[in-house]
Amino acid sequence: MKETVVAVIDFTGRASALIKKYSEDERVKHLVSIPGNEGMELNSSGKPVKIFQQLKTSDTKAIVGVCEEVARNANLLVDVSQDEAIKAGVADALRKREISVIGAGQEEGRIETSKAWERKFGEEIGLLQPGVVIFQNIKHGIEYINNQPNQRRFIKADGLDRGKGALPAENNKEAIGRIREIRTHGKPARKYLIEEWLTGEEDPKEKLIDEFSAFAIGDGKNYKIVGFAEDHKRINRHDAEDEGPNTGGMGCNTLFPDDEMLRKVDEDIFRKTFEGLQERGLFYKGILYLGGMRVKQKGSFLYYVIEFNARWGDPEAQIIVPGIKGNLFEIGMAIAHGNISKTNLETDGKPRIVFTCASKGYPYGKSEISKGKEITGIDEVRKIEGVTVLSGSMKVSNGKYYANGAAREFCVVVEGKSITDAHDQFTKDILPRLNIKGDNLVARDDIGHRAIEREKLKRFY
Repeated sequence: MKETVVAVIDFTGRASALIKKYSEDERVKHLVSIPGNEGMELNSSGKPVKIFQQLKTSDTKAIVGVCEEVARNANLLVDVSQDEAIKAGVADALRKREISVIGAGQEEGRIETSKAWERKFGEEIGLLQPGVVIFQNIKHGIEYINNQPNQRRFIKADGLDRGKGALPAENNKEAIGRIREIRTHGKPARKYLIEEWLTGEEDPKEKLIDEFSAFAIGDGKNYKIVGFAEDHKRINRHDAEDEGPNTGGMGCNTLFPDDEMLRKVDEDIFRKTFEGLQERGLFYKGILYLGGMRVKQKGSFLYYVIEFNARWGDPEAQIIVPGIKGNLFEIGMAIAHGNISKTNLETDGKPRIVFTCASKGYPYGKSEISKGKEITGIDEVRKIEGVTVLSGSMKVSNGKYYANGAAREFCVVVEGKSITDAHDQFTKDILPRLNIKGDNLVARDDIGHRAIEREKLKRFY
């Protein structure tokens, strides 16, 4: 009888969370991650994790070769959970070899890989979206801004940039500067969007949910919603004078929406989206991430689409995936083979926060500040009940941990009785134990601040 193996196409803290969850299935004997990271075996239940750090997630031919070799001798499930892999068509190539795959194909993946495509698609199917104008050169965008009222906006690259392709601009002058600097992977963006800046609250004192993340899984025919989170993108604290640039995510907390929010997100966004894709011959087999905004107008809530991602979020996966009750391998196989309607998908309802721990220089790319510095305190923190440390990019050698440099090195997931409880445990008992030599650790100690205010007010939604 063939052994069961799971391969995760990714290298981040998200990949480490998936490896951990898959490894909890006693049938899964081995794990593979391409390219993976050196700290993945911290959470693999003692099972070996084969990594291929010489490969990129976009190396479709090489990835297929590795997976075909594994599949000859194993019952293999491949989880394509990284954006560049989606864009490169890795899931399509594996399906052609009749390998079981979770992951959007290249065509349906455009819902993430091209913001311009998504905005046009969203308009066609009737999604609420921010006002947007699309440009293909710097000059025309600047001319447009010079003829508009002075106001806040977002400048967004059309393509992928690992969570950093959306630049906030507080006024017209700043917007023009953002247009000149918008990049994708260090190169000038060939196409970009000038987008309306939405405000979620009529009264900030209410501390209501405004920005949120929601996740659904699709099997090409059906879909199910699996969880909600509240992300924190800026590098600095929310109350800093300069909150700094957007990052791939500095942490997030679980959200538990009321019935109205759940129904509206389902009916007004997810249902329209999955049905709209199917009407266009796009059969989505994977995770769909909604970055949404709940806007209160005259006492009622409207639900806007800020973005879609064709995969789990990072760091949202680190708190949503552990909360899934049941077997992730079975759920994955149901996604791959169109059977999720028969799958019992439940979550445990436990409050969790994930805190991203980056090395100094992130997200500015200045790896020389912290590269190679020793990370201390990880083994001590891992012994604390209800705490999980997941490797994002750190190096491991002789039982010690080292910074990769200007990266999200690892993340700490804390499960508590409440968001307040989890936050307090991190700030008082965990963060003081952690460091990157030379005080090169970067972490926000205010993750969950909005949820904490709602808990104080007993106003959870």
